[in-house]
This record gives sequence, C-alpha cells and structure tokens, in this order.
Amino acid sequence: MNCMILRALSFVLILFPAMETVAVTCDNPSTQLQMNQCAAQELVEANEVLNNVYNEVRNRLSNAQKVKLRKSQLAWIKFRDLDCAFESSAAEEGSSRGLIMQNCLIRKTKNRISEFKEMLHCPEGDLGCPAS
Repeated sequence: MNCMILRALSFVLILFPAMETVAVTCDNPSTQLQMNQCAAQELVEANEVLNNVYNEVRNRLSNAQKVKLRKSQLAWIKFRDLDCAFESSAAEEGSSRGLIMQNCLIRKTKNRISEFKEMLHCPEGDLGCPAS
C-alpha cells in the first residue's frame, strides 16, 4: 500500500513541473521556474532570428567569405557562451544563475542580430561591409 502511495506521489511531483510549464505566461512570471522558462523561450526565439539573419547575410557572400563567416560565427558562439558563463559566475551556486546566464545569452544574441542586420543595410560600395 505504501509503495502505491509513493508511486502516485512521485508521479504527481514529476507531472507538476510539466503542468506548470504549459500554464506559464511570460507577461508577468512570478516564480524562479517561470522566469527561467520564459528566458529559455526568449533565447530560443532569439536564436531562431539570429539563424535567419545569419543566412540572409550568408546568401550575399562569396564562397570564400562564407567560410570566414562560418569560422567567425563559431568563434562568436564560443565567446558568447564563455563570457556569459563568466558573467553568471557570481551566482554559481544560486537558483538565479540559470536566469542570469540566459539573460546574458539573450542580450549578446540580440546584439549579434543587430550586427548582422547592419550588414544587410550597408551603403552600396562600402568596402568595410562584407555583405554589401
């Protein structure tokens, strides 16, 4: 009997975070879990935009430039991730570390999106702009 109760309780405890995930609205998250979930969702969306803008820039480049862009982007991703790990290191053991890390990743990703968008709108003949 006790084993059945423990199984039922385990199921409820496992299911509860999943149910909360479905119910989260990011207009005004009120718990750490909700804030983390909303930040994770925003990061996914920012990465999707980044990939789209990256591909727009890439489509304007020569093959040699595409190779350089790919290397640059891989280095940027590594830098972004390491830099955000450093920025969130003060909260290494705290429950807010994930949120701090995700907010940093979001901020840096949005900055990178802006850099790529600038490349898409360079004046014609601007030799300092690889995608013009």
